[in-house]
Amino acid sequence: MSTQRKFVISMPSDTELVMEREFDAPRELVFNAHLDREATPLWWGPRGYATEVVELDAQPGGKWRFVQRTTEGQEIAFFGEYRLISPHDKFVNTFGFDGMPGEPGEEEYNFIDLGNGRTLLRTYSKFKTKEELQAVLESGMEHGANETYDRLEEFLAGK
Repeated sequence: MSTQRKFVISMPSDTELVMEREFDAPRELVFNAHLDREATPLWWGPRGYATEVVELDAQPGGKWRFVQRTTEGQEIAFFGEYRLISPHDKFVNTFGFDGMPGEPGEEEYNFIDLGNGRTLLRTYSKFKTKEELQAVLESGMEHGANETYDRLEEFLAGK
C-alpha cells in the first residue's frame, strides 16, 4: 500500500482536465469500489468528512447523489447521472456539486490493467467553459481528490 501517490494532473485545453493515479489493486476491485453503494462511504471524500450515499443507481440514466459532512458540520452535495457503464473497463457520468457554476460537467473514468494486480485510473473531465474548470480547481479539488484516493487505496488493501 502506498499513500505517497498523487494524481498526475494535466489540462489538454482550458476546458479539459485529466488525472491519473496508480493503485496496487486489480482493476475489478478499483472499478467496483466506485459503483458500490456500501463501499463508497468508506473511502469517498477527505479524511474526517462523513459521506452519505443518498442515491447510487449504477446504470445508464441512473442518478447518483452523495452528501459530505465536513468536520465543521457543513454539508456539500455532489450529484450526477451515469451515461455509460462498461464493467471493469470504464464508466461515464456527469458531475456537479452544490455551488458549482453552470451545469454538471462530464467525466470519464478509465480503469487500465497494468498487470501484477495493479491498475491505472485515468479520469477525463470536460467543462463547458474555462471558468467552470477554474472554479473546480479553486475549490480545493486536487487536495480532496488525492486524499480521497489515498483512502481508496487503504480500503482496497483491506480487500
